[in-house]
This record gives sequence, structure tokens and C-alpha cells, in this order.
Amino acid sequence: MDAVGVELDVTNAEHITALSQRIHNTYGRLDILVNNAGIWAENGEYEGDAFRDTFEVNTFGPYHLTEALLPLLLKSEAGRASGYFA
Repeated sequence: MDAVGVELDVTNAEHITALSQRIHNTYGRLDILVNNAGIWAENGEYEGDAFRDTFEVNTFGPYHLTEALLPLLLKSEAGRASGYFA
């Protein structure tokens, strides 16, 4: 089977839910999760709250993604995850 890359906004709960459902409906399990979302935002170069947005993407995003996809990883005999919270 080929690897499949997916573009995902890890700060958007609806995107995470849709991805989980897509994986479940298409494959029934998840063998590998590479959880490498991240940004580096500095005040002055970034519109918005740089500290909050960096924390949302780099900390909460990977946590929520792993939490949502863990049941699919556990369905795989070879389930593996890589990333900050994986």
C-alpha cells in the first residue's frame, strides 16, 4: 500500500474529526501517524497573537490529533506514532 499525505489544520476540531472518519471509512485502521505540525511565530512579523497561535499549533494540535487517532492506531497490529505527544 502507498503512503498517503494529508493536509490538515491541527487547530480545527472539525478537520481532525473529518480525517479520523475518512481513515476509519477508507482503511479501518491507522498504521503510522507522523505528527509534525509546527509554526514559529514572532510578534512584529506575524498578524495575531503569536504566542497563543504557536502554542495552539505546536502543543494542543498534536495532542488533539493523537487523541483522536489513537483508537485507529490501536486497531493496527503494527500501529506506530511519531511526534511530540505520540
